Amino acid sequence: TVYEYRVFVDPDVPSKTFSFETLSTNMKSFKVGIVGDMGVNNSAHTIQRLSSLMDSYAFVQHVGDVGYADDFDLPLHIEPSTGLSYEGVYDLFQETLAENLTSSKPYMVTPGNHDVSCHVTGDHGCPKEERNFSQFNARYKMPSYPHDHNLWYSFDIGSVHFVSIDTESDFKDAPTTPHTWIGGGKGGGFGDQLTWFREDLAQARNSSDFIVVFGHRPWYSTDGKWNDWPIRAPVHLQAAFEPLFHEFGVDLYICGHKHYYERAKRAYKDKPDPSGTIQIISGAAGNNEDIQKGKGNVDLIVASNYETQGFGELEYDAKTDSLTWNYILSNTGEIVDTITVDIRKKV
Repeated sequence: TVYEYRVFVDPDVPSKTFSFETLSTNMKSFKVGIVGDMGVNNSAHTIQRLSSLMDSYAFVQHVGDVGYADDFDLPLHIEPSTGLSYEGVYDLFQETLAENLTSSKPYMVTPGNHDVSCHVTGDHGCPKEERNFSQFNARYKMPSYPHDHNLWYSFDIGSVHFVSIDTESDFKDAPTTPHTWIGGGKGGGFGDQLTWFREDLAQARNSSDFIVVFGHRPWYSTDGKWNDWPIRAPVHLQAAFEPLFHEFGVDLYICGHKHYYERAKRAYKDKPDPSGTIQIISGAAGNNEDIQKGKGNVDLIVASNYETQGFGELEYDAKTDSLTWNYILSNTGEIVDTITVDIRKKV
């Protein structure tokens, strides 16, 4: 069904007419666009490329660090390249940059470390309306019922079960807690995420051909387990989530946080494992901190790109019952890495 709509802030000043089409209940094959770590800076190529492809996507998933509104030039609390405050940068991202994407297709969001508070360094100077994922929860609405937040949720399209998890809070030794003072502010206290995750995966394993999990932080990367903040955050994240990934056969884990592209082979407990999960880092959509350098295809990493902005595309083919991942360069549209996961082979 096609719906047309306009948005009114002032009763006499409506927006232009937008439209969207609901997904068919009989949908079999589909594509998904996936971006990570995208803000108002260095993202023009990604947004333009995504805009040209939106008609082919069922939805877009943003795997954390949505807008980078918290990157301020302390002590002025102004984002240096735009001269705007936290609210101003977030508005710029949503109204000026992302509107072509979000107005016509579902734009799904996953929480990242830049989504906790109004300052990247902590809560100082932030009103309560800009702390503890408040803007992330107020500006979006994910299918998280019965929860009243966007931090973790799941949904199905065809034979694929999608899960979005919170790698920032609400598990043992999470990067942010209600007692955190430095490095993103106080966060969490939203519930028992891991119990919910276990129950969700158990149900999905009995009803879906594939399980795809979205999160923000990785635990396999060429940066290792120590090069992160807080120190050893990847170790604690892996301890919390990887056993559940392995127990319930999660096929793909797609994340960001590192501002480059890396794909790891199937692994479990730091070793190649045919029953493990394929992890993909796609965190180079464009942000204030630009592209990072990695160490290339070493150890578990089998594909990488550290040169330019890019994003991912995931396609489900009902005829072959397979998932195909493509990594696309934003400036050229070139596919530089691809892998197909077949339900019969799971490779």
